[in-house]
Amino acid sequence: MSDLPQASPAPQPVPGRPEWAPAPPRPPLDPRSRTGALVGGGLGLTLVTWGLGAVAFGAVVGFVALAFGLIAHHAREWGRAGMRDLERFADAVPWWVVLAVVVIAVVFGIAAIIGGVIAEHAVLTRFGVHRPNAVLWSGLGIGLLANGFAGGVVSLVFSAVPQIDFSDGGMMMPGRFGLTASSGFVAFAVMVAVGALSAWWMAHAFRPTADELAAAAQPVPAAAPPAA
Repeated sequence: MSDLPQASPAPQPVPGRPEWAPAPPRPPLDPRSRTGALVGGGLGLTLVTWGLGAVAFGAVVGFVALAFGLIAHHAREWGRAGMRDLERFADAVPWWVVLAVVVIAVVFGIAAIIGGVIAEHAVLTRFGVHRPNAVLWSGLGIGLLANGFAGGVVSLVFSAVPQIDFSDGGMMMPGRFGLTASSGFVAFAVMVAVGALSAWWMAHAFRPTADELAAAAQPVPAAAPPAA
């Protein structure tokens, strides 16, 4: 008899509400939790995105350096004259410089990712956001996907703008620099906004129910004094 599956216990009725009554709607997200989600989401996604970019940059540099090194090595063995420029380039960059760039980029990226997660969790907890772990990870996942799409849109929009040169009249300000700076600023603003809105959306989705708020508002009974 002990091997038979046991039925799960029936849900207990909420005190003060009839069993037939439907659950009340969730109260709106309080202003303090909304502020914490917006601030923490914008900060966390920014740091995590920078960290992932740094790690990707280090990985690309390491892969390219390894590929160039292998090609240059085989070019020396084959003795092809057309590979002289590649050999000179490979010899001009010491291996320890490439290794230092890769290590610094990867270490900075990992530190930024960990720092972003810790910082966002600290902000969510400090502002009393309900279920901060769920808000953190779901907000970061949605934010990374949405930011990748939004960043691509920003790049397409600015790449379609004609490269205007404002060098006439002695201003000496090339249009390419202005467009690059504007693109970077807009991409940064979009990234912060996407992180803030993603965390706010998840904080709204995981906000406490009326029963949970009522249970949290009940006073904790005092402990009985020890018996003499």
